[in-house]
Amino acid sequence: MNPQALWALPSPFDGPLVVVATAVQVLWLAAVRATRNLRTLGPWWPVGYWLAVVWSWRFGHRSSLRLRLVRRGNDAFEFDPARRGGRWIGLIPVRLIRLQIIAAAWRGAGGMLVGYGLCFALIVIGVVWLWLLTIAAALLFGLAARGRWMSRVPWWERT
Repeated sequence: MNPQALWALPSPFDGPLVVVATAVQVLWLAAVRATRNLRTLGPWWPVGYWLAVVWSWRFGHRSSLRLRLVRRGNDAFEFDPARRGGRWIGLIPVRLIRLQIIAAAWRGAGGMLVGYGLCFALIVIGVVWLWLLTIAAALLFGLAARGRWMSRVPWWERT
């Protein structure tokens, strides 16, 4: 469909509906392509692949919830010994509390990055699996040919 034709449609909701329908179609084709590409490796590869995608998404989501909980309930500056709230506790407990809050925040942020990043990487690898194999084979062949060409001895120098 012509992108300029979207604005000429009679209804104002046709443009967003076309965008949503196209996005759903692209996601569906990516899922079908990834499953079809991995099916060539064996019958259980697509099942394991989609379980890994779901697991990594859930790991990222749980880490995101953990990070939100840390942000909502605890503030590392709340236990500052120089301020009124942390002065009565003492220096060592305040440092331990702040370290615990900061560690929980880093754990949540790291888990979120790993989970969502792994999910995205798995989907990209699943969709372009055959292309990656072709590119890897071409690179290996090129490196082997280059290595052979660089190490060859000219015919006039052979003994």
